[in-house]
Amino acid sequence: MAITLFSAACASRGTPGGGPLDRIPPEIISTIPQTDSLNVTTNLKQIEIEFSERMQQSSLINNVFISPPLDFEREWSGGRILRLVIKDTLKVNRTYVVVIGSNAMDLRRNSMDNSYQLAFSTGKRIDRGQISGRIFGTGRNNSAHIFAYIVDDSNQTNPIKHQPDYISQSGNENRYQLGYLKNNTYRLYTVMDQNNNRLLDGAYEQVGIPYTDVTVDSAEWSVSSINFWMSQIDTLAPSLISVRPINHTALQVRFSEPPDYARMDSFQFSLRDSITGQSYSILGFAHDEEGKNLVNFFTEPLDSTIRYQLHATYLSDSSGNQNKAVAPIAFYAATKRDTTPFQLINFTPPDSAQGIMPFASIELRYNK
Repeated sequence: MAITLFSAACASRGTPGGGPLDRIPPEIISTIPQTDSLNVTTNLKQIEIEFSERMQQSSLINNVFISPPLDFEREWSGGRILRLVIKDTLKVNRTYVVVIGSNAMDLRRNSMDNSYQLAFSTGKRIDRGQISGRIFGTGRNNSAHIFAYIVDDSNQTNPIKHQPDYISQSGNENRYQLGYLKNNTYRLYTVMDQNNNRLLDGAYEQVGIPYTDVTVDSAEWSVSSINFWMSQIDTLAPSLISVRPINHTALQVRFSEPPDYARMDSFQFSLRDSITGQSYSILGFAHDEEGKNLVNFFTEPLDSTIRYQLHATYLSDSSGNQNKAVAPIAFYAATKRDTTPFQLINFTPPDSAQGIMPFASIELRYNK
């Protein structure tokens, strides 16, 4: 008798559990043309970049830069190969740098450790200039763009209006490197380019500016420790916010920011009846010690039943931002009368002082 024994086992379908989570950052494993290639044709049709794993394609939309700038389109093959289809003709004897920014991510959202730079030349040599350093004040895990402008008579270096000649992105520990620069003098900016338009939108984007321009030449082709500290750029001019009557001859005026007190004599203020347009005299003004953006105005006696308007033109701040047409502020004068006597409360130097230098200043302080 033959006895056949069958062993039954339960089977289940699904992805095996366990195992370490993928935290390995993606890398670039090959390029066409290869890095440091020489005599590349000016009719180059495409640049091919192969990653070590499948990439999150949307993360490459705003993280691919070519310097000097070229018009190109992106095409993907299998999620790992990115092709940059060139729409321009390359220039003769020019080093081109393709930068893949550090914000490029794989499907597990692991970012590259640092920006990658691919350089090739349409001539017989590759430019080797290099500038590096760190960026402070960006916050944790926030990368910044580094803009480099060639400084000469024909180039524009205003990041608000003009895109840079070279661009890179910070990586680990907020370090950056601009490589393959030709010998020249560069003006650098680091920008939190939130909308990725390769420009500084000063109203809401932070910027960092080093203390000097940087020159790359044969004597010093690698310049390090060019560091940046991020801050918000001031592009807004002051405006009137409110008017608070103190008494029938004094007003406390609040500005959106401190005006340039050194130039207040050049500002143009006028006080008018909002109905008839009749003008009233402003006798003087002084900084209010309660706040930097507060100024006290002193006027001829005002009537509490009349609605007045304070007008201002050509207001400016210490950054040079000027507001030529400021919206007027309407208010009613105070019913309170000014009955405080006018008197001198202090003066320097004090009475009977001796040994005063010939050019010492004399200060008189009054109660109003």
